[in-house]
Amino acid sequence: MVQIQYARNFVDSLGVDVNVVDWKGTLGNYNRETDTISLNLRRIIQHQKRGKKIDSFKESLTEYIKIIICHELGHRDDDHEHRTLTDLINEIDENNDPKFYLLDDFCDEVKSRAISVSVEKEVYAWRLGKKYVPTGLMDKYNKLNEEYIKEREERSAKSIEEMLDAKKGLAKILIEKELMGLT
Repeated sequence: MVQIQYARNFVDSLGVDVNVVDWKGTLGNYNRETDTISLNLRRIIQHQKRGKKIDSFKESLTEYIKIIICHELGHRDDDHEHRTLTDLINEIDENNDPKFYLLDDFCDEVKSRAISVSVEKEVYAWRLGKKYVPTGLMDKYNKLNEEYIKEREERSAKSIEEMLDAKKGLAKILIEKELMGLT
């Protein structure tokens, strides 16, 4: 595919030694173990043609690919140990009574912290990837990342709400067992 060679040439022009491959996953991904940026070129082309992210990308597939690569290079440069959502929830569960999930304020705080954890890695990649962005593309790079992070927050909020509903259900069961003298 011509686009994968274009992507490799762009990375080479930046003086970065990283593998670039086509794959079937999300739009882009960085794998630290293999030092590989994976691009789902089929999906990138579909997004670009539909103007799914930014209308101005309808005219320039190459700009869209460059911006995704810059973001993935940001992941490559990120050496922070980011907490996972699982780590956060485990920590909350270890330090709090499960019945706290019945309190709206507690759930709001958990949701806020969980959303922050879920987007933290992407925010770091956005910031670190800026140094690779070619002249004239910074506004598009920022807009694309802002939109991506907003989408990520919305998806995270939905899955976190589902998790909180399950935790509330378990808390209700615990209370019922206590009231029935089963614990």
